[in-house]
Amino acid sequence: MHIEISKSKLVENLSSVVKFAGKDKKEPILESILIVAETDKLRFIATNSKETIERIVFCDEDVSVIAEGTVLVEKKIVDVAKKLTKEPIKLKLSKNILQVISGKSKFTLNIFKVSDYPVIKPSQAEYFADIECSILEEAINSVCYAASTSNQRPILKGIHLTVSENLMTFQSTDSHQLAYKAIKLQTAFKEEIKMTIPAIALKEAINSFDIKKSIKLSKLDNTFILSSDTETFRTQTLEGDYPDVLVRLLSPLYENVILVNKREILEALEQIMLFTSNKPTGIFTLNNNAITIENEEKSEGNAQILIQTEDITTPDPSVKPEDSFIKFGFNVQLLYTSIKVINCDLIAIGFNGEKKPISIVHEDYYNNLGVNSTEPLQPIHYSDFRFILPSIIN
Repeated sequence: MHIEISKSKLVENLSSVVKFAGKDKKEPILESILIVAETDKLRFIATNSKETIERIVFCDEDVSVIAEGTVLVEKKIVDVAKKLTKEPIKLKLSKNILQVISGKSKFTLNIFKVSDYPVIKPSQAEYFADIECSILEEAINSVCYAASTSNQRPILKGIHLTVSENLMTFQSTDSHQLAYKAIKLQTAFKEEIKMTIPAIALKEAINSFDIKKSIKLSKLDNTFILSSDTETFRTQTLEGDYPDVLVRLLSPLYENVILVNKREILEALEQIMLFTSNKPTGIFTLNNNAITIENEEKSEGNAQILIQTEDITTPDPSVKPEDSFIKFGFNVQLLYTSIKVINCDLIAIGFNGEKKPISIVHEDYYNNLGVNSTEPLQPIHYSDFRFILPSIIN
């Protein structure tokens, strides 16, 4: 094998796949990267046995294949490539070593037997959706933050994906917060699709795809697959039944709903965070058409920020908005993240009692949030909303 490649192309592709290489020192084979040189392209492959990624780079002025071949090289090659100058890089396979040459620098790296590497077979699964990468990336990034990081309930470490007719939904929860995002598809499906995909792996994978391309989504047995013309990502789905939390949250709400400027409330929460290192609880108070946000624990000092509301709706038509009084505790970081990921200028915050989940939705759904309604919210009518549990305050 003998190839020549620009530093930028080599670093970009190695960095994208190395995230999915193994980290267990007991399995050094999985800590390596497979590089395949073919007549018109290079393939970079990495796997940790649960997740696998493959990137294809076609030959052009920055990439040329002088001699075909395959090499399985330790992932140290990533660090080596980053340290080289901007001159073109040569990769030459010679017996049991890989030579990395650029300008005045020359490295030799250990390699492994290619035959010992797991066989990566081409996927035979038919795709169930074809989506622009930018849309899919926005959906995944807007819900992945709410997935659990605890091993107590492994199923909650995933993003629950469903496809029903022409609606694809993404949902995640750690039992303290819930994030939901929906995408309408151009094609309706007869069979319902449900699966739970590891959130961290999915976020890392989608961020490595070219945002200008479209991505096909597939499922084969317990494997979820993302693919474009130059990238393929596979991961095992999580076992178990995902809790049907959403149905319980979407019961008739009869909420007090407060419409507030997104930028103003985010700035207020950022200020509150300066005083919540000991206890991350804030206090939200609505009185006389204005919101006051402050930190509960005063040992570090006190921040108190006043925000004017844009509008208020109450479940009792006889109660004037200016007479409304609401007070609840909340986790500052949870509320901040839930608001930040929604793309709009105004945020609707729904409150239905001290122990009831707090809803955060896009301004477009303000008039349909559930106030004075006997019907539950329907996910098909909403593309983006969040719930967080309130905090107990003294």
